[in-house]
Amino acid sequence: MRVVPLACASLMLLPLPARAIELNAADPEAQQVVAAGFASSLAESRAAGAQDAILTGRADLDGDGRAEIIGMVSSGYLCGGGGGCPIGIFRAGQDGSFSYVTSVQGELIDVLESRTKGWRDLAVASQTGQVTLVWNGGDYVVP
Repeated sequence: MRVVPLACASLMLLPLPARAIELNAADPEAQQVVAAGFASSLAESRAAGAQDAILTGRADLDGDGRAEIIGMVSSGYLCGGGGGCPIGIFRAGQDGSFSYVTSVQGELIDVLESRTKGWRDLAVASQTGQVTLVWNGGDYVVP
């Protein structure tokens, strides 16, 4: 699993208005997907005695009519250093399954109105600033 540390990324201003993704613990299916995607990190966190919580939201990022899962793992062990907590993005498949796309460190994630290569651009904020991520055809990257 590749994590883009936002503290090292170049900071950009938001290009267009954003729609905040409300992350909560009310979607058990989404929580299972995120827990599976971050299984090794969660195991390490729990082995260290840390409490954790998985917060999720959904948004159609690729315009196919199926909402992707955006999930944050909140843990004293995994979060910190000004970069925030791990946030994963999981793509919705036609068969109802979800596959891991990418993860970043942050505290807030917004879906922007703008698109790059068919996917919605994202704004991720942390204590060190905010960064805009765009789709490069296979991953979200800092442009």
